[in-house]
Amino acid sequence: MKVLVVVVVVMVSMANVSIGGCAASCNSQGLNVCAGALFKSIPPSTSCCSKLKQQAPCMCQYSKDPHLHNFIASPNAKNIAQKCGTPLPNC
Repeated sequence: MKVLVVVVVVMVSMANVSIGGCAASCNSQGLNVCAGALFKSIPPSTSCCSKLKQQAPCMCQYSKDPHLHNFIASPNAKNIAQKCGTPLPNC
C-alpha cells in the first residue's frame, strides 16, 4: 500500500512540473514568424504553423496581455490558426 501511495505522489509531482514547464515555455516572440501572415494577409508559413502549435497552450495567457490581446483576437489571427489547423481556444 505504501508503494502505491509513493507512486501516486511522484506522478502528481511530475504532472505539476510539466504544467509549470509549459507555462515557462510561453514566449510570444516565437510567433514573430507569423507577422507576415498577420499583417499582410499572406498564407502562414510552415514555421509559423509550427510555432503556433507549440504556443497554443499559451494563447489564453497571451489574450489577457493588453499588448497582445488585439493581435490574438484579430480576424487574421483566427484565419492563421484555422489555416494551420490549430484553433484558438475560447478563454
